[in-house]
Amino acid sequence: MRAPVTHKAKIGGRVGLKLLTFVALVASLLIVLPQAAFATTASDDFNRADGPLGANWTDISDGGLAISNQEVVGTSDGLSGDIRTGETYGSDQYSQIEITSTQLSGGQWVGPAVRARDSGHDAYVGLYFWDFGTPELMLFERFDDAWTQIGSTYNSGALAAGTQLALSATGSDLTLSLNGTAVITATDTSLTGGAPAIVAFSTATAGDWAGGDISSPPADAPEVPMVVLFPAAAVGLLGLSVLYRRRRTSRLGTTPFEKAG
Repeated sequence: MRAPVTHKAKIGGRVGLKLLTFVALVASLLIVLPQAAFATTASDDFNRADGPLGANWTDISDGGLAISNQEVVGTSDGLSGDIRTGETYGSDQYSQIEITSTQLSGGQWVGPAVRARDSGHDAYVGLYFWDFGTPELMLFERFDDAWTQIGSTYNSGALAAGTQLALSATGSDLTLSLNGTAVITATDTSLTGGAPAIVAFSTATAGDWAGGDISSPPADAPEVPMVVLFPAAAVGLLGLSVLYRRRRTSRLGTTPFEKAG
C-alpha cells in the first residue's frame, strides 16, 4: 500500500525542483538587465552666512548671486545668476524658486532656469518681471547670449511672498508653473543637457530653491534591484515546494483502509 505513496511524493519533488530551476534561469537573465536610474534632486534654503552661494553652485559668466539675510539677491545693475553644479542632472529637469516678501521694483526680474550651460550663456529662463508696476511672467531662451521670448506673456500681478515659481523642461516641452499650475507652455529644441539655475536682473531676490530630474523614480523611493527580488522569490518558492511535498506525503500516507482501522 506504500509504494504508490512513495512514487507520488517523488513526482511532487521533481515538479518543485523543475519550478525552482526555471526561476533560477529567469533570474540569471533578468539580473543583468539595466535598472532604472535614481532621480537627482536637490534643495537649498540659503539659511547660512551672507556671501556667495557656496560650493554646490557656480556663478554664471555675467556674475554670481549672493546670500543676504537668508535670501538670494542679484549683485549688479545687470544680470547675475548661479548654476547648480553640486549634482549631475539629466536633460529633463526642473528648477523652482520661492518669491520673497522683498518686492521687486522698476525693471527688476528674477526666475528659475533650466538646461543652463556654457557658464550661463545658454539657458531657458522663466521670469517674474516687475515691468515698472505691471508684473508679469515670461519665458525666454538665452542662446549664445541672445534672448528670445518663447510662449506668451502671463499677466500675474504682484506675487505674494511664498509663491512657488517653477520652470520644467521635458524633451522639447517647456512649462512655467505658478504654485503648481502651468501658466506658460512652449516647445523648443535648441537646448539639451545643462543644469538647473537661478537668474536675476538687478538686485531682485529669491527664497528657497529646489530642483531635480524629471521622469525618473523619486530618490526617496528606490526600486528594489532584481538581484534582490529574484533570489528572494526563489527561496520563497523553495519553501512552498517543501511544504507541498510534506503535505502531499502526509495526505497520501494514510489510506482509507488505515483510517477505517
